[in-house]
Amino acid sequence: MRPFQRLRLPAGERVIWHGHNPTFHRIVEYGIVLTEAALYWCKSPWSLARWRRIPLGSIHSVVVNTSLVRPTLRLETSSGVIHFRTPFDTYTDEMDYDQKVLEKAAEAIEKAREIHKIVVASPN
Repeated sequence: MRPFQRLRLPAGERVIWHGHNPTFHRIVEYGIVLTEAALYWCKSPWSLARWRRIPLGSIHSVVVNTSLVRPTLRLETSSGVIHFRTPFDTYTDEMDYDQKVLEKAAEAIEKAREIHKIVVASPN
């Protein structure tokens, strides 16, 4: 459940995807939440999460940079490039898991962006 306990969504936003790595041995946790309107992410020690909101309309591209050390979700947005790196871990299987979470996030973000474009362009 951590780090999602501190996330408060605006009225009307609904979660369509979320991901994190609930490992017990890290001091720093991360969370990614996707709604129909925005991407939220946080990375914080001991679940003192401060969530960052990025509107879907401001995201131009999403790329996952693979790395054995720290996988990265790279977002190109209207206000610049954002790099979301997972916490470092000495366990290879944890880093592999993080890599998969970021790949699923990128896929979900691309789908949500396409739907968002259609909804925004709709005359209704």
